[in-house]
Order: sequence, then C-alpha cells, then structure tokens
Amino acid sequence: MELKAKLSEIYALICVALAFFLAEPSVCHCMNPPKEMTQSDSESTGHHMSDSKQSVFSPIANVSRIAFKTDEIKRETMNALEDCKWLAKSVNQFGLKMYPKLIRGDENLIFSPLSIFLSLATAFEGARGQSKDEIGKLLAIGQVAAPLHVMLADLTYQLRHSIPEEHGALSLANGVWIHEFPDHIIHPTFEKVIADFYRATVVTADFRSSPAQVAGQMNDWIKEMTRGKITDLISADRLRREQTVISILNAFYFKNMWLWPFETGRTKDEDFVCSGGSRIKVRMMHSSQRFRYMEEQDLQGLELPYQGWETSMMVFLPRKADGLQEMEKSLTPETLGLWISKFSQLPDVDVSFPKFGFKSRYGLLPTLKEMGMNISFGPGADFSGMLEKKRPESPSISLFITSMLHETRIDLNERGTEAAAATALSISASAPKPERKIFRADHPFMFVIRHNRTGCILLMGRVTNPLAN
Repeated sequence: MELKAKLSEIYALICVALAFFLAEPSVCHCMNPPKEMTQSDSESTGHHMSDSKQSVFSPIANVSRIAFKTDEIKRETMNALEDCKWLAKSVNQFGLKMYPKLIRGDENLIFSPLSIFLSLATAFEGARGQSKDEIGKLLAIGQVAAPLHVMLADLTYQLRHSIPEEHGALSLANGVWIHEFPDHIIHPTFEKVIADFYRATVVTADFRSSPAQVAGQMNDWIKEMTRGKITDLISADRLRREQTVISILNAFYFKNMWLWPFETGRTKDEDFVCSGGSRIKVRMMHSSQRFRYMEEQDLQGLELPYQGWETSMMVFLPRKADGLQEMEKSLTPETLGLWISKFSQLPDVDVSFPKFGFKSRYGLLPTLKEMGMNISFGPGADFSGMLEKKRPESPSISLFITSMLHETRIDLNERGTEAAAATALSISASAPKPERKIFRADHPFMFVIRHNRTGCILLMGRVTNPLAN
C-alpha cells in the first residue's frame, strides 16, 4: 500500500510539472516570478492581487485538465482500435464467404480478401442508391458510427506499420484511372475521400484513343507496387472491348521472415499425397520449435510466426489425407475463430512443411453475383458520386461495373514468405461489346440436323475423320 501511495504521489508531482510547462504564457511566468507588485503596478497593468494569486495556483487546476485529456486520447485510441478490429471482422467474413466459391476442383488457391475488399470499398464511396446498399451489404459494413473511409484509413495504417523495414514490408496501394471526359470531371468529394483516406493515386487518361498506353501505365503501376510480382493484369483489348472509362486498382505486397527460420540443411525430397491419392516428391522443410499448436479429432493447427509477431501463418491440416474438402465445408467465421482460440504454446513441435510457390487469377464478376451483388453490373447501377458535370447542360452518364480481375502470387521457403496481389475493377459508361468466340472444329465432334420449328431431329451423327469415306 505504501508503494502504491508513493507512486500516486509521484504521478501527481509529474502532472503538476507538466501543467506548469503546458500552461498558457500568462501562467508560465510563475516559473520565474516577477518582482513583488505594488498596488500602483497592479492598477497600471489592469491586474488585481487576487487575480495574480489565482494565476500562480492555476497549474494545480491543470492537473485535472491533463488527466482528462489523457483519458480522452486513450478513449479515442481505443475506439480507433476497436473500429479496426470490427472492420477486420468484416474483411474476414467477406473472405470466408468468397473462399469456397473460388475453389476449382483440386487446384491450388490463393487470393487476398483485403485487396478485393479495398477495391469494392473505393467503388462504394462513389456509389449511390441501391448500388451503395448492395455493396455495403456484401462487405458487411452495416450501420456504424464511423464512416467506412475513416475506419479503413485506421486499419490500413495499422497494417502498413506492422512489419519493420529490416524484416520485410506490408504495403497497400490504391489507384483510380479516369477517362478524360469532354463534359465531366471526377467528383470533388469522391476525389478528396479516395485521396485523403485511401491514399489513392488519381490519374486522368484517354481510354478511348490510347487503350494500349493506358493499360501499360496501369500495369507498370501494379508492377511497381507489387515489386515485380504481378505483371500484365490489364490488357488493352479488354479496355477496348468493355469500353472502360474508370479503373479502380489495388495492389498489395507482403514480405516477412520467419521468427524461427527452417533449417536449410534439413530440407529434402519427400512424398506429398495429393487429392485423389497420387504421390509427388516435394522439397520438405523441417523445424523443431516452441510453436503455438492446436488439435481436434479431425484436424491439427499450427502457427508459423513471422518476425515481430505482428503477422503469422495459421495452417490447418486435416488428419486424413483426403480430408481437406470436408474440413472446408465447416469453415465459417465462427469455426475459424474457435480453432484459433484453441492455440497454445507447446514446449516442442516437430514440423515438416513443403516449400511452394504459385499464383491464382480470377474474373470475379460471376463470384460477386453468386454472393448477391447484381444491380451494380447493369443499367440500374448508380455510381453518380464518381463524376460531376462540367456544365449543367452536359449530358448525364450512366456508369456500371463490367469486370473485376484479381491475381495473387505467393512464394514460401526456409527464410520466410513473399506474396503480392492486385485487383482491377472496371467501370463502363455503355454496354460492352460482346466477346468474340472462336469455334474451331479440329477434333472429333457430334452433330444433329433438325427441323427448327418443331425441333424434330432429322439426322444425327459424329465425325472422327473428315477424310474417311
């Protein structure tokens, strides 16, 4: 108790000292008190002795003011952190909802929920009406006190500063390319929000006359922001075919070293059982450390921490070699949270983990439609918050989303992980030209000849060799 009382006394003295230094100039003179004032002095300066005495003791009153300010800053910091956690839950929920829809048979899968989320959030800032409602619902934003762009600014700040430069990097970059319209400019409010809170690069370019040049500029920007990991995401043909007038880009880059690197000398060729039971030889890494670990009847979990403990790879391994699909069926925000809550530090865990590197690329429109986003892709879309007329008599422009591309690459080895992702959301002002299809019958085929009005088949057959008699 005596120690606690002493600490309280020291804290009070520190607050008093701070109050003296932080007080207004009229108060700070008490650190170097002037000569004793006479009655005439006080009258000539307009001060009274009682006021002077009050000013000498006013720093004591400042103690409560400083304590209040400290509590206020603490509350604001805690509120910002809570907003970050809340928004992170929305990003996670969005990613877990999208994950099963991107699975293609037994192929590898890698994507960045955050990169896709940020691109859609940028579109959300310029959306109005039902378009804004459906994007907000898809992103699970809901009704919150802080605007989305404020919370995203806080979250991305936390992420950007999570990895020390000596260990790697975590960078997020946003860019918006807008066509040079004769009668419209980017809406000032939209531009201010994406520039100030999303830290977006805003570029005006001639999409119609120079699609190849514009595509090259955007690809160069993505390549630079992902440090060469993502290239050629956007083609001039796509810009021309979709008549793109606005491209919303996001680039994500991650690199960090393991807290406990795998021992290079222990890496060797070992079997990996693929889906379907086939076996292949892979470079298997090995390590024995005090990893955080969890297990259930059907799965094991391992946390591979990166330098600084700010980021980790959480690995979930079904006990059965063919159990991945069954495990994925149970994957929800709740089950993932439950699995993570069961992790605990163990004295020693022997780990065997494969080196790997691959990339995935997706056209996301079918997936987004399956997730409930439809209005923003057609004539009923409303992105009127993105553009402003130069003159009242200028014709109106209807904007809608025509495509959304996403590419991600990851490389993992004994030292750590390097990954990058890029998302390109295209917005058009008119219906896109239909994609040219190619039908090349250069291999066996079947055919029918039918009566179209009744649908009656007249002849049917197959061709396996056009030269055979």
